Amino acid sequence: MIPQGASGIGAWLPIMEMIAIVCIPVNAGIIYFAGDGTFYFNGTSSLEKFLVDLNEGQWTQRNILILVVLVEHALLII
Repeated sequence: MIPQGASGIGAWLPIMEMIAIVCIPVNAGIIYFAGDGTFYFNGTSSLEKFLVDLNEGQWTQRNILILVVLVEHALLII
């Protein structure tokens, strides 16, 4: 048999693109809810604790969620 080159990856390209698009919101949700996997007081994630420690008045639960959604949308656009 003589090996022949392919012009592309065929049907795998749309599948890989779909997986890449689905992974971004899933990973953003994991970072939002778990951070690095360690939970502190009242079940807050390490991300929330880190941001609140930076500036306690600015980082509310709602603002952290907005930040995560904006970063997720920026990654999808890129």
